[in-house]
Amino acid sequence: MRRTVLSGLAAAILLMVATIASAQLIPPSDVIVHYPFGDDSGTAFQDAGANNDDATFYRHLHFQELPAIDASHATVDPGAVDTAVALGTRSVDGVNHDLMIGVPLAPQLPGSGDSFAVSFWLNLPSWTTSNGMIASYNYNGLQWTLGQHGTRDAVLAWSSDGDAGAGTDVFEAVTASLPANAFAHFLVQFEGTSGVTGVYVNGNPVVDAGTTSPFFGNDNEGFRLGGRVTSNRNFTSLTGLVDDFAIIPGTVTAGQVASIIGGGVAGSGLTTSIHYALDETTGSVVADSSGHGNDGILVGYDAIAGGSAPRDVGVAVVAGAQGSGAAFGSGFSEHARIESPTDMPGAGEAFTAVFWLKSADWINVDGIVAAQNLDGFGFTIGLHNASDGILVRTTNDTGKRVVLSSLPTDEFAHFAVVVGADGMISAIYVNGDAGALLAKGGYTLPNAESASLAARITNSSPSTPFNGVIDDFALLRGALNETQIEQIMQQGVAGIVVPEPSVLALLAIGLLVVLCGIRRARR
Repeated sequence: MRRTVLSGLAAAILLMVATIASAQLIPPSDVIVHYPFGDDSGTAFQDAGANNDDATFYRHLHFQELPAIDASHATVDPGAVDTAVALGTRSVDGVNHDLMIGVPLAPQLPGSGDSFAVSFWLNLPSWTTSNGMIASYNYNGLQWTLGQHGTRDAVLAWSSDGDAGAGTDVFEAVTASLPANAFAHFLVQFEGTSGVTGVYVNGNPVVDAGTTSPFFGNDNEGFRLGGRVTSNRNFTSLTGLVDDFAIIPGTVTAGQVASIIGGGVAGSGLTTSIHYALDETTGSVVADSSGHGNDGILVGYDAIAGGSAPRDVGVAVVAGAQGSGAAFGSGFSEHARIESPTDMPGAGEAFTAVFWLKSADWINVDGIVAAQNLDGFGFTIGLHNASDGILVRTTNDTGKRVVLSSLPTDEFAHFAVVVGADGMISAIYVNGDAGALLAKGGYTLPNAESASLAARITNSSPSTPFNGVIDDFALLRGALNETQIEQIMQQGVAGIVVPEPSVLALLAIGLLVVLCGIRRARR
């Protein structure tokens, strides 16, 4: 029985060697870099290849990650009612921050079809040059915004409820006559599908000046005071003083507006959905006086510390095509830099780039997946909307593209880009099939001595970042053929990398010798 098992094992070893030879697998020395994106901590994606070219993950802070700011840096006394809070650019321990208030979402806040009023005091250093968001709201199927537009000398109020088009229903309340550095009271009335039905300034109803260009607000769900959060991370902070901010359900009469001006929202007797008296002098909590306990938080954005810097990779790792992948957000300039690249593709050397991508749109998007410019040789690989698909360029080849219009969105697709020893792009495979190569000028090369994923480095900063998921990215020596590329699709890069053939042969011979010794000892 043992003799049969050992004979079978010997046959399996020989079969393994034969399979390796026929499968055209590649040795570890041919792996230039390989990022499986299996990391869950640290600031770098680990290179599974022999060169240890780890890629540091960079990104801007998201709004939810902005540090809390103590109210002592923002409190101004006197305010319009008691104290006020200074939003926008403000010095915090000698460093300028853009201060904003994050408001938690809660059931009592307005939704589509609701009528409500927004009351607040505002003090600006200039009503003719100040520009930015007073409030931005996206919740319960409703969007509305309030912003001071300096060049129009006006507060602009907009609601998606009353807007059948793209920002055509806007109320423009002209503020040019207001004195600078003095508080003015505003009450903006929203009424369901009628949108903004009236604005009071210092208790007086004003006429709509008629602009059709609003401030649009948060691209995603959220409520902010003094800023907004768009997909390109544009906070549009307003520098000024805000006091006694409240949302009042229903409609408000002229008499009630006068009552608010005379004694503040708290003294008016009106019910509120949310009310920030903004009287805090310490701490970052902005207390809600409405009785609902929907406290906000004062946060600050420092462009230096909060800018593009090394971050923990754990926030980027998501489910991939094979195991885990890395999600990159273009709006936050998320990318990975190979800090000290070694043994990367060079002039006169054929190589193949393989990777999985998932994109919400293959056609109408821009974004660079990988780029390098080292020792006189460079390449860019990315999606390009004018190319309707994937676009590749090298130092020697001005560009080739393959159309991706048939790919389903939000699903992974596999790509392989083959570059010959002459530096020319010889093939681009999509899901294992060679696509029709079309001439198209590609993305220009990045700065010299840089290599990166999900963006290129130009003027030392990331540009044209990719928005989507990258998985199992590798640069491999040689011009891989269709069989090898299909094997990578099925098994992953790690599945086709094996020890050098000579090592395998020695292992097989050694095992056979051991087996023969065992058999001889049994006789």
